[in-house]
Amino acid sequence: MAARSPIRFALFLAPLFVLGLTAPIRVRAATSAPVSDQAQTVVNAALSVRKGTNQTFTVGMTGTLTRVDLPLCTRAKGNSVVLQVVRKSSPQKSLSIPEQIALSFGVSSYKCNWDTFTLAAPMSVTSGEVLDLVVIRVKGFAPLWGVDNKGGDPYPRGVGTWQGHTINDFAFRTWVAP
Repeated sequence: MAARSPIRFALFLAPLFVLGLTAPIRVRAATSAPVSDQAQTVVNAALSVRKGTNQTFTVGMTGTLTRVDLPLCTRAKGNSVVLQVVRKSSPQKSLSIPEQIALSFGVSSYKCNWDTFTLAAPMSVTSGEVLDLVVIRVKGFAPLWGVDNKGGDPYPRGVGTWQGHTINDFAFRTWVAP
């Protein structure tokens, strides 16, 4: 039996590729689903986001910050807020312009509902860097941000601030794709 030549094999495959009779080869980049990275989920009170409302947190997992969940209360239909994600410190990156995510309320509610803010351009984050979540009223009445007003420090890796005063931590949940 004669040895098969690689050139003959290539000549055999070439017309198949031209005619589209071979299955395309697809290479996909490895992607991971986002996982909850940092959270403070205790809500037993709420404070207005009208002035100076923010919560810092320390990134636990290196990856890409894709979304932030916050419990916002007493929202009115048609009102809107913006969440800014601001780099406070980073071991390898310079401080940058904050990522801003807008949210408009479609219904009125007095309950504290967890709202999802999805970053249009996910933010690369490094374990140990400190980010600041800043909620700003854009239109209408200012909603309230759920907070833990009991004693202690429910999230020791960050600080809640309201109108220039340090408070117990606001509630939040961050999602990072590894």
